[in-house]
Amino acid sequence: MNIRDPFLNSIGIVLDRVAVWTALTGANFMVIWAAVWQRGLGLHWSVAVKQLESVVTGTATSLTRTLFVLTLTVAVLATSGVCMWLFARWRRQGELKGAHIRGPRLEA
Repeated sequence: MNIRDPFLNSIGIVLDRVAVWTALTGANFMVIWAAVWQRGLGLHWSVAVKQLESVVTGTATSLTRTLFVLTLTVAVLATSGVCMWLFARWRRQGELKGAHIRGPRLEA
């Protein structure tokens, strides 16, 4: 994104980060949800999907809702950790690229 206005540029950066964080959280959640139902409880994937549908529709049991909240919490924490590392890396690469474009600074 090549925007000259610093305010619009900062909004673009925030929107990029929100999109990455949301996509990674969704992917982490689905992987953890599948692992809990298949490996942890020994049930088939279709049962996990049905239970997820029941949580979304509001007809889930309290145990399923608790499992949903715990899975979502783990997914959010895992994604936050990965994104902290990823965003710091992106910032560092941007600073290095900017230093390369500007060249060495002359001290007076």
